Amino acid sequence: MGGIKVIAVDLGGVLFSEGKKVAFSNLAKKYNYDEKIILPLISARLSQIANDTRKGLVDEEVFWEWVQNNLPVGYDAKLIRQEWWDGYVLDPEIFSVFKKVKSLGSVKLIIFSGNFSSRVAYLEEKYHFESIFDEKIYSFNEHLNKTGNCKQFLEVLIKKSGVKAGEILYLDDGEDFIEEANKLGMRGKVCNAGEMKRLANYLEEFGIN
Repeated sequence: MGGIKVIAVDLGGVLFSEGKKVAFSNLAKKYNYDEKIILPLISARLSQIANDTRKGLVDEEVFWEWVQNNLPVGYDAKLIRQEWWDGYVLDPEIFSVFKKVKSLGSVKLIIFSGNFSSRVAYLEEKYHFESIFDEKIYSFNEHLNKTGNCKQFLEVLIKKSGVKAGEILYLDDGEDFIEEANKLGMRGKVCNAGEMKRLANYLEEFGIN
């Protein structure tokens, strides 16, 4: 099965570890912070202001000040943010696969991510990952996010890719996002950091090797 001209890649959970899970584990171990207190404030699925910040509609400093004001005494929003950002660790095997795909020159690579602009900047400075991608589609630039605006955000991906929906292989760790992509005609596949073999199988399935 071939016909793929674009691979669109989610960041957290695919190219990087799922930082929120890592952060909550570290915050509990190091500081005895309770995930149940923090998650409703920072999750895009549970907090409108968190989602709007990812869309670039709310200034990040305003968001983190709001988080601090809604945390119990003894909780530090800046510490939470640092642990969260540091929880995203680049998967070297997954990254090497995409570097190989890039070297083939036959498939366009696109980042497609709901994210915070400061987190992307932090991870780029730390890992220098963006250069292998031909295009970067971020929620904070499009004022859309997969949470709440998934169909519209995916339609932006299709338009900016310059190809037909069926020529896009879309990789994400969110099954609901993959389902939405498939409804639009894309070739959506669930992919997780740490699953290099699974990714290799997808590429072989679509004749990208």
